[in-house]
Amino acid sequence: MEFIEFLLWMATGYIITRLISAAKPSATASADQQLTEKISRITHVVAAEQHDNLHHWYDRDTGEFLAQGETLGDIVEVLKIRFSDHFFYLVSDHLLYGPDWKPKVLGAEYPDILAITDG
Repeated sequence: MEFIEFLLWMATGYIITRLISAAKPSATASADQQLTEKISRITHVVAAEQHDNLHHWYDRDTGEFLAQGETLGDIVEVLKIRFSDHFFYLVSDHLLYGPDWKPKVLGAEYPDILAITDG
């Protein structure tokens, strides 16, 4: 009788282990999907337009208006308020994000200057 009980416990353990291992990939896939969606929401490829002395920034993928200003500083102030935890990729291979909000060249430490300057 003990041997049968032992076999039942082994079978139960095996089944539980299989159920857990089968559920784990879907949980991981779901977490990966959620992370991908969040990264997509907070990352913007910037399409810049200039009309007279006013620069307009849009999300290139969605067309969403991001900010406008006469200088990079003006635009950054708007971005800090509206999108404090977002990343902005400028088509000129620059990244812009907090906490310092200084443009960074991809593959380099800092850019010399952007097309939009503060003065």
